[in-house]
Amino acid sequence: LLAEIGGFSPSQLVALGEKGVKSLDDLADLASDELIEIIGADAMDEDTANAVIMAAREHWFATEDGDAAEAGDTAPAGDETNDRGPPA
Repeated sequence: LLAEIGGFSPSQLVALGEKGVKSLDDLADLASDELIEIIGADAMDEDTANAVIMAAREHWFATEDGDAAEAGDTAPAGDETNDRGPPA
């Protein structure tokens, strides 16, 4: 639920819902300028909008145990690359 992110007033939650933003994924898919347009520039600046969107995206990057993926383990499954250079 969007209310879990926090920082939104009831009227802002209604405005988000009216624009089709009803889940964390919907919120995470927004760009900061889109969120500001929905909420209102007087209610949220760009830095805050970016922080809210990144908070909504956190679950995209969590592993099964809830920790973020290791920095060295970011290749998608099936993306086999050869670091040894071209064949001799």
